[in-house]
Amino acid sequence: MRRRAARRGSRDVKVGVCSRPQANLADFYREMGDLFRVELRPHNRWAGAKVLRERWQTHIDASLARPVLIVDEAQEMLSTVLSELRLLCSTRLDSHILLTVVLAGDGRLAERCVDEFLPLASRIRVRSRSSAPPRRTRRGSAARVAKKPAP
Repeated sequence: MRRRAARRGSRDVKVGVCSRPQANLADFYREMGDLFRVELRPHNRWAGAKVLRERWQTHIDASLARPVLIVDEAQEMLSTVLSELRLLCSTRLDSHILLTVVLAGDGRLAERCVDEFLPLASRIRVRSRSSAPPRRTRRGSAARVAKKPAP
């Protein structure tokens, strides 16, 4: 992602990786503050959201690219945290996106988006499902197993 942004002329794309997707809302704000170098007080979410949005808008104005947040194991995120993230990502009645979020997870994430998070699911632009890679076998072991007579 960084290489693609560099090819388009932006060299300062800020990418943050959420390391604790299962965290509660206060810890989520602490981590966001740490990732985006903003002093946040988790007990004051309104001020925290305001400061984060201002930081992201300043970044957009300076680099012409949105910051990116990658959340691995996103199926583990609490409902309140996903809802808060959805509200943080945009402004001006959802017409101006401030943060690009990449949610990576297993099949439970897709199920949760359909069942619990219809407002979130309606904002997802790209969905990519991949299957597990095929199991590797030793060279020739599959052929030996096939030729071995049954006892």
